[in-house]
Amino acid sequence: MHLVKSLRACSPSERALVLASFFLVTAFQSSYFIGIIGYATYALGAGPDLVSLLTLAYNAATFLGSIAAGILIDRRGPRQVLLASLAGGICLALFAWAVPLSPLMLMTSSCLFSLAWSVSSGTLSSFAPYLTQEGERLKQLNGLIDTATSVSVVVGPAIGGTISAASSTSGVFAFMAASLGAALACAVACKELPGARQAGERDDGPLPKATLREFGEGLRVTLSSRDLRLILAMCFFGFFAFGAFDALESVYYRDVLRLDASWMGWLSMVAGVGCTLGSLALLRIPRRQVSLRLLATTLLVEGLGAMLYVGTGKPWCAVLGQLVLGVGNGLSVPVEHTLVQERCEIGQLGRVSSVIRMGIMSSGIVPLLLAPLLADRLGAQSVLFAASTTVAIVALAFLLRLRVRRAE
Repeated sequence: MHLVKSLRACSPSERALVLASFFLVTAFQSSYFIGIIGYATYALGAGPDLVSLLTLAYNAATFLGSIAAGILIDRRGPRQVLLASLAGGICLALFAWAVPLSPLMLMTSSCLFSLAWSVSSGTLSSFAPYLTQEGERLKQLNGLIDTATSVSVVVGPAIGGTISAASSTSGVFAFMAASLGAALACAVACKELPGARQAGERDDGPLPKATLREFGEGLRVTLSSRDLRLILAMCFFGFFAFGAFDALESVYYRDVLRLDASWMGWLSMVAGVGCTLGSLALLRIPRRQVSLRLLATTLLVEGLGAMLYVGTGKPWCAVLGQLVLGVGNGLSVPVEHTLVQERCEIGQLGRVSSVIRMGIMSSGIVPLLLAPLLADRLGAQSVLFAASTTVAIVALAFLLRLRVRRAE
């Protein structure tokens, strides 16, 4: 009932953004993990090395896409960027559906999907202040957006797993194109507040030439704020160890849990249920409790959930762990978005958000490279459990730091 009440309180543009978020995330959740990583692991028999290479290419493209997205959002507003990225994503999905996948095509598809995803998802973390600038409404809208994306993490993998089991992994890309088409239709109805985009505009010089200067400005703004520095540190160090999952998670499914490719969808769906529960919880949390301490607590929940997920090698424990991990993630994302949006001017939001996203993406590069080497010696499960424990320890360290800061 609280969810329905929150949706009714939204303006037409806000509801359209929530729906666009649902269809956008459903499209990528149904396709990338199964269509790219799953195909490499099961159809091509890939080991950690190829999976790591695919993920590294994905992260590198995300790195570049996040920089471009932040600059474009501040220049043109999130609506234009979202529409363009969705149109590009539809073309990519149809291309991946029509062209047979080889290792080279997998690499190309991974990079192109990463670019489309990093740009389009970047608008989701920046769009809310362009529709409302009132504190409580901002928190509610971020919560609704993340609730929609969390439901997508249930629906998307379930549809992808069903398609994979019933036909072939390439079929997920046809569904992806259809879902992105629905997101595009909803995005057209998203209308920014009068004057909001003008507040965020910058000079219209060539994008490649302005990239370093504009990114440097976003980094300067982030590092000049005590709270934004701490949020960036939490995102970077908190997600550092999760890079190991990018390299080894699909191998863990195949070799430890001994489950087929469709289970990559089913277990991701369970995580989506947890994400939905976490996002719904934020709608009931008073605004005064949305704090840095809450962000660190959600990171601790994610670490503990990951430990349960990979700790035993038993499918039922993996299901429970994914659920707990999802709850932490579903709460942490809108909390982080709300905290960032409230701590920087709207004209700088796109670039600051891209700095935070790049902190998350770049943090996993070292574990991603080291994980295959460690897995050869210790086994995939041992490496994943060590990585999960590291996340929990880092979260505890941040909670202690915040307690000391509060006492100062």
